[in-house]
Amino acid sequence: MTFYLPKKTRILWQLRTSLIVTVLCALIMAFCRSSLWKILPTTIVISIGSVLIFGYIPLYFKNYNIFVNNGCISITKGVFIKTTYLVILDCLAVVKCFTTPVISLLKLKVVMLKVSRGWMFIPEISCEDADWLIKVIYEE
Repeated sequence: MTFYLPKKTRILWQLRTSLIVTVLCALIMAFCRSSLWKILPTTIVISIGSVLIFGYIPLYFKNYNIFVNNGCISITKGVFIKTTYLVILDCLAVVKCFTTPVISLLKLKVVMLKVSRGWMFIPEISCEDADWLIKVIYEE
């Protein structure tokens, strides 16, 4: 089965990035005394934030897919450099699934897979997909 990240995940990450850009601009305005030193860094932060919010994040989440088949999970992601991770279900040590108050309101869950050398992070997916994925992992 192949599934993609829901649109709510993209919107959530765009809102998180917007909040970070807003806080950075507020800090620049608060600590810079000269108007030139306020305008230049603020413009740079807003420009980079806009590229991230309206360009990179939508492309990243559009290219993120998870494929589950016969004892393995394949996770493909990336914008400029696409990377595919293959996780064999027999090699998984721990599966964590968690929510925060904000993502639980959106009916999403985060899944983390403990593989031999580290953690695989699957961003916010729908609760149904997360429950299905965990069920498949435990059946193997």
